[in-house]
Amino acid sequence: MTHSALHYGLMVVLAVLMTAIPGIRAAEIPRCDEKDAEPIDFAALLPDLDVRLQDGQIVQLTGLAPLYNLPQAQQDFAKALSSELKDKALFAKISNTSDRWGRQSASVFFENDAHQIASLNAMILMRGFARFRPDAAAAGCRAPLLKAESDARNGHKGLWADGTLSLYPADMPEIWQKTEAPALDGSFIIVEGQVRRTVLGQTRVFLDFADKNTRNGFSVTILKKNLKIFEHQGLSPDKLLGHTLRVRGVLDMRYGMRMELTTPDAMERVD
Repeated sequence: MTHSALHYGLMVVLAVLMTAIPGIRAAEIPRCDEKDAEPIDFAALLPDLDVRLQDGQIVQLTGLAPLYNLPQAQQDFAKALSSELKDKALFAKISNTSDRWGRQSASVFFENDAHQIASLNAMILMRGFARFRPDAAAAGCRAPLLKAESDARNGHKGLWADGTLSLYPADMPEIWQKTEAPALDGSFIIVEGQVRRTVLGQTRVFLDFADKNTRNGFSVTILKKNLKIFEHQGLSPDKLLGHTLRVRGVLDMRYGMRMELTTPDAMERVD
């Protein structure tokens, strides 16, 4: 397949992936298409699911929250997929900013065996070796990445099969607090449950997933200064009461079992 044909295929497939987010102008959403995606010299997929290029540059796959304790199954998966990708044409849309470790984030695409362009980010989610992380750069691809994660979770694929990856029930915090929560403090997790009450504080809003008589109940917090972006997406606290939500972010146990959300992309209505 010629480079021009591959580029055209990339345009078509990524146009299909483009997902609009209601209430936000398209120009404000990071694009999920071929714009700025260029051929890269792939070297390896690392055990933590970062990508190393031939020049030594390390890029982090946007929209992915892998595990960093490196279970053997994840290491084996990365090694196998790295070998699988070495003979394929790869493209990447790499961000201009880097994190504190100097890594730039990227959406990476490859030519599969059917000579079609596929998303490496989505493939890893689909095989069950990461969870969707609501990065700003991943906003335009949120829907297909969430679907890939959901398909893997529902199909018990990869690390979902043995419970290494888990969806934590908000209404049973005493169970995962005793067994895992101390180790989970500061980690990225996904929690699902019904919003039982909302509390307006001085600087933030609390969405409580347990009634006021439950000790150590799980809560989501949203800073008042960020409320408008949630309301813009139809996710104002008063409209969430009684509904079942799936939320994802970093667990903070300093003041109880809390998770602060800064973007509506971290919240899903599942009822």
